[in-house]
Amino acid sequence: MKWLKRLWPRNKHEKPWRVVSVDELPEVLSRQVVYLVGEGQYKWCISMRCPCACGAVISLSTLAKVRPRWRYSLDEDGMISIWPSIWRTVGCKSHFHLTRGTIIWHREEHRTEQTPFSNAFDVEKLRRWILMKVRQLWTLAFPSAAGTLQPPSHQRRDDRSRM
Repeated sequence: MKWLKRLWPRNKHEKPWRVVSVDELPEVLSRQVVYLVGEGQYKWCISMRCPCACGAVISLSTLAKVRPRWRYSLDEDGMISIWPSIWRTVGCKSHFHLTRGTIIWHREEHRTEQTPFSNAFDVEKLRRWILMKVRQLWTLAFPSAAGTLQPPSHQRRDDRSRM
């Protein structure tokens, strides 16, 4: 399984999320941008698009007297961290942290029985991506056999029919 971990680097090449301070939230939110909404140093809302494929708008209150409340910090490089974690209860049900501009997904065991797996990614898209990476590795390992790798057949052979 080590080879699979190398194929799927965790947040290694992902660009950090940018931070933009605005007085009013724009109608269309850009991907991988966190909007701090407020005037001057008084920010009352954090908004962003969901980092999963659904792209839903997430708005988090930063007002001190409102519950739930999220806090944020900007480090010297301008990277944002938001806490507590962000857990969508509708739609994709994504659960993640944003730490130093990087999304850190929570493991599946934290999900309820009603949502035993994450809908945060498209399974078919993931399957195609893995197959593409395997083909790339096959081509690198066996250049003379490029194009000969075929996806496995999922036809089930029933041995009882032969008896």
